Amino acid sequence: MTSRKSELTLCNILGQAAGAFGLGELHRLWDSAALATRMCSCGEIVLNCPVWRRVLRACYGSADTDALRPTFAAIERHRDGCTRVRHMLPIPRAFAPSLDQHLRAYRQALEAIYASIGAVTGCQVAVDASKLPAYARVLLGCRLDVRVLFLVRDARATAYSWRRRKRTSVRGRTFTTAQYSWAASAKEWLITNWAAERLARALPPDRLLRVRYEDLMQQPQPALQRIARWAGLAEDSLPFIAPDQVRLSTAHLIAGNQNRFRTGEVALRPDDEWSAAMPLRAKRWVTLLTWPLLRRYGYL
Repeated sequence: MTSRKSELTLCNILGQAAGAFGLGELHRLWDSAALATRMCSCGEIVLNCPVWRRVLRACYGSADTDALRPTFAAIERHRDGCTRVRHMLPIPRAFAPSLDQHLRAYRQALEAIYASIGAVTGCQVAVDASKLPAYARVLLGCRLDVRVLFLVRDARATAYSWRRRKRTSVRGRTFTTAQYSWAASAKEWLITNWAAERLARALPPDRLLRVRYEDLMQQPQPALQRIARWAGLAEDSLPFIAPDQVRLSTAHLIAGNQNRFRTGEVALRPDDEWSAAMPLRAKRWVTLLTWPLLRRYGYL
């Protein structure tokens, strides 16, 4: 679990390299409640986006709401049946009889949508900003060449970020970030990173890259070039115009926070406001709840 903006900014930058296509949080594509209203970062509703409409037609034969609704509802049910943290626990199949069925169906859906994305966009690398470890585990079981970027940030900085409310207006619609309590943020950070660690232990070294947000923002260009090389992208095609600045074109990120709508020149600098502005009591509370992994990641 990182701050609100870091994983999507990273997805946007990598997705603009030659041969890449940024997806945003792909696992949310099948949220049936948002089917008719989900907005792409290009400013169009996903079903009307010139790229995603072609992808959906290629995959499902249609990009119309009524035609997609039953298919999306079925995929959503399978997704939710295998991408929770509890699904990563070593539970005997007798206590989770439907898990294998959900895994098979969801993996088929993922393989199909990724094939359609590749066919429509021509990309060699699709950059998925989904940050659910259980979702990554499902992807690793697909017939896909999957690599996992493990982006981690100080739990106290993350908790502070999730306390801030931000509003963005796009084409008359206002997007507002949710807010979480210190305890809720700490709990989510701990559980998500515990699950990510469990996933990491099962991966070959060349399939996993762990990066700290703080290191990334201290030296953005060399850090992102290293990530690009690891992902099989041309590092010199990243949209840098200065060592700590990129120029972002309009992308097609289908879900995530408001930062996916950013275009133009974007400065990449550490966000350390939390260190001075976060109440001391909150710092101590979050540290107490998350200290084992804070120590593992070098924050203590």
